[in-house]
Amino acid sequence: MVTDELLHLVKFDPNELRSAIVKCDQEAEGFLKRRNEVMELAALYRQILKTHGHEATEVPTPAPETPAKDEPVSRGHDRRFRGMKIADAAFQAITEAGGKMHGKKVAQALLDGGLKFGGKNPMDVLRYSLIRDSRIEKDPTEKNTWLVKAGE
Repeated sequence: MVTDELLHLVKFDPNELRSAIVKCDQEAEGFLKRRNEVMELAALYRQILKTHGHEATEVPTPAPETPAKDEPVSRGHDRRFRGMKIADAAFQAITEAGGKMHGKKVAQALLDGGLKFGGKNPMDVLRYSLIRDSRIEKDPTEKNTWLVKAGE
């Protein structure tokens, strides 16, 4: 078992690790989606067999995987933005999304990542943080869409 002392000796780039976590989460979601699609197709094939009188060949279909009703859906990175400034977290979220992101999606990514921000209008707080950040610019062609500036 790895001790806390050994964990402190490991050197890593937190941004690369966060990016890898996001990629793993996305890949896992893709696998789950694909599995459910294949299971639905198998159920359809079974229905066709049954319709044509071949019930004896039917094999039970396992239920598609879904989280339990009371089980929260984990995205695997629910604390990654905690303690960060709004602009830094937004920059990271937009970068991870390919360099372009709608304001509402930025806000949701920050909330999903554990960053809480408020005020009378939280979207205004976010917007002003993005406007002041020199690494981020507003997309002139789309409403409430933000871009990572070239070279950042």
